[in-house]
Amino acid sequence: MSYDIKELLALPEDEKVVLANTLWDSISKNNDLTKDEIAFIEQRLKEHEENPDDVITWEEIKEKINNKYGF
Repeated sequence: MSYDIKELLALPEDEKVVLANTLWDSISKNNDLTKDEIAFIEQRLKEHEENPDDVITWEEIKEKINNKYGF
């Protein structure tokens, strides 16, 4: 790789923000969502907004994964 991480970390904060946004945009453009994926996300958001207390905590999810897969 042809970049110096120390040099990048030494940039002023505003330049780091521009760099981070530029890098993120270059990644996100390669990961466009399909219409079906967008519809799925919108449906899940609607369901959550209609039932905001019907949730599982992150701790509960981690416990279920640990119990099922052992990690």
